[in-house]
Amino acid sequence: MYKLALVDLYSLPVVGLGSVCRRQNTEEIGILVKSLSSLGLNLHGFGVKKQGIERYGKYLHSSDSMAWSLGARYSEKCFLCVNNSNKNCANCLNYALMWRDKLIGVINKPAVVE
Repeated sequence: MYKLALVDLYSLPVVGLGSVCRRQNTEEIGILVKSLSSLGLNLHGFGVKKQGIERYGKYLHSSDSMAWSLGARYSEKCFLCVNNSNKNCANCLNYALMWRDKLIGVINKPAVVE
């Protein structure tokens, strides 16, 4: 369809893929990401959570997710926010950075989809 519309995906610095948030941990999405990446496309995964990063993160150029914020909404406050008046850490930089640190550890592991 892109070719018919004269859109050259290969000329773009990044190509968006998603949202995959509800299907991210499926074999289908892993195969799709690996296949598109092998064509030489730099993919940005929209809505890719930790499980998706574990499965096929090495085939993505970049990704985003609001999973950390949703998780923070239903979790106890982080140790830095215990004494503040916020209900939760859904918009908390400290919580986001702690989540990021955990995700960095996942990124350094081998992908599940080979």
